[in-house]
Amino acid sequence: MEYKALHIVLAGNILFADLVKVIEESFNMNLNIINKKGRLEGRGDTELYTIFLVDKEDDLFEEPDEDYLLIIEPREKDYIVENIEDQIKEKLLINKIVWKRGIWIPVFMTESFRELFPE
Repeated sequence: MEYKALHIVLAGNILFADLVKVIEESFNMNLNIINKKGRLEGRGDTELYTIFLVDKEDDLFEEPDEDYLLIIEPREKDYIVENIEDQIKEKLLINKIVWKRGIWIPVFMTESFRELFPE
């Protein structure tokens, strides 16, 4: 099965600016922050992934989302899902980033999703 991105729901009571710093340190890269339709979004690249961090606050709505969203897009075409999962889980664990679950989004929406959870 081919997936285009891993979406990880991040938990925790932390400010977006502080979370940006933690993600940058965890993945050894910088996030470029933009306001995308009322919501802050950070984008950065590593050798292996393109990373997006989406704020739970939205300027267009009074109620924020419950959690932040971390999106990992593999840069290589021939990647092994389990290897990426292991790498990401290790980075989240080492850097004490609290997460609820991850969902691999398939390339074709007729295919099934793949979920992962913290251990």
